[in-house]
Amino acid sequence: MGYTYEPLPAGAFIRLLNVDLDPASGQPVYSISTICLDGESIPEFTAVSYTWDHPATPVSSIAISNSPSSSSLSLSRTLHELFEELRARRERHGGALWIDALCIDQADAAERAAQVVLMDRVYSRARRVAVWLGPGTPETRAAFRFVTARQHLSWPAGWDAIPGAEVGDVRRSLEGVLSAVLARPWFRRIWVIQEAALNRRVLVVCGGDSTGIEALRRCVLAVWKFVEDWEPFDPDPPVLGLWCATRLLAIRDEFLERGSVRFETLLQQAYCCESTDKRDAVFAFLGLADKTLAGTLPAPDYTAPVVVGGENDNDALAYDAAVDRVYHDAAVALLCRGPSLDALALAGVALGRRGGLPSWVPDLRYVCFEDPLTVVDKARWDAGGPMAASGSAELVAPGRLKVRCSVFDTVDTVCSAFIGGSVRNHQKAMRDVLALASRLLKKPRYAFSSFSFPRVTEEGEEEEEEDNDDAWLDRLVSMLTYGLGIDGKPIGPEYRGFFDEWLRWLQTDPADEDLERIRGNAFYRALHMRLDMWRAFGTSRGTFCMGSAEVEVSSCRAVDFR
Repeated sequence: MGYTYEPLPAGAFIRLLNVDLDPASGQPVYSISTICLDGESIPEFTAVSYTWDHPATPVSSIAISNSPSSSSLSLSRTLHELFEELRARRERHGGALWIDALCIDQADAAERAAQVVLMDRVYSRARRVAVWLGPGTPETRAAFRFVTARQHLSWPAGWDAIPGAEVGDVRRSLEGVLSAVLARPWFRRIWVIQEAALNRRVLVVCGGDSTGIEALRRCVLAVWKFVEDWEPFDPDPPVLGLWCATRLLAIRDEFLERGSVRFETLLQQAYCCESTDKRDAVFAFLGLADKTLAGTLPAPDYTAPVVVGGENDNDALAYDAAVDRVYHDAAVALLCRGPSLDALALAGVALGRRGGLPSWVPDLRYVCFEDPLTVVDKARWDAGGPMAASGSAELVAPGRLKVRCSVFDTVDTVCSAFIGGSVRNHQKAMRDVLALASRLLKKPRYAFSSFSFPRVTEEGEEEEEEDNDDAWLDRLVSMLTYGLGIDGKPIGPEYRGFFDEWLRWLQTDPADEDLERIRGNAFYRALHMRLDMWRAFGTSRGTFCMGSAEVEVSSCRAVDFR
């Protein structure tokens, strides 16, 4: 018999699943209790973060001892595997758990919405958060042994000090972390960001192995440094997991330092995460958002059920309309009542959009790994200054946004766009870029009338030039990578050497298939990630800029929002 949930009292009440051991049999005994999160002293509990099964088909159940008629709660495959692991750890079994699928009446849309509002308090007030990645394998066990063995290494100094003789073994072990651990679906789910960020004590569990999230964090960053044999935009689960894990950990760091995260940054993360209900691209981040936005962002509402169907399916149309309203209302809150117009930078990054959604509203249904706000913030690209103060936008009619702005510069030169996979295109784009940069950076000696590359020797020096003052090339390297490596960290002077190696390789007139030979070059990897399908361009005031391939001379103008 299925468990019947008693309605929760009004206020900050949640249910807990209590786990005790029967002294006679040693088997777990389960019960449900209700607590209020407003109390100064609440029972200790562990909040579990995991990946939902879709569909969540029951495969087993647990009996609830304090319910009428000994009713039970159904377990999906993932939760069944979790409880099997808990039984295997019998000597450590006991205490209270909060598991959303079991502690929230999932059939009650109103309760689900009310509990979503409390998620930040659930995970922040838990004694710890346990991340369940699923059953272990020989590969995950080896990966966790490596993470544990290297947990004493600081980042980046400890990893930089690894002896050269050990680098090969370290690289192979990190490849195992990438393929066996980061490929797990948990890293790609949208809800886990809030769940992992809200508590300082996060334990990552896979089968019988576990490690603290900080130890895993250092290994994730080390993957970017040591592992070379992968493509930045590869859609395979390990690469997607690496992207999502890296950004999740950056959000966690920011939240633990500041107590909140800019909502625009969170929406940017939504583009590369998965969720069954597309409204969660907004709802899943409410607990991390700046409290000044409280009351302005859309409140959780799951009245319209999740439906995926054809255009003539009324239920599917109602669901799509509900998703549109959430995205629209979030954009209005940020643009009309928030501190800036930065949300506009998110409206055009995805390749797909649903018809009827205003162009200024980010459509978070579609996957995209562009990160305009992260790049602008970290690299301090601010030719036009800060993007305005509150009140710069006004909703003047349904779907119409009025923005006050003024033209501050005009595009007068565009370079060829960088197109990944085409060596000829990269050669042409780099010729254009070098000519433009030399002109804008006031270095006439590098204004090559024939658009040839500056010759670079194996020692990194340019040939046929007596003056070695090439600081403008150092600046150009920073501009072409936004000053950030592929791991999102500021680049160092060593990137000039990677740039020189890249230029030398282009000068050998390689074929497209030869790209494999240069794929490990750090400059090329950062360039490929940041600028694929983008181009450099110059303005009439002499500003070197980067933008999408749609930028054209005169017809496209830079604007300053006021």
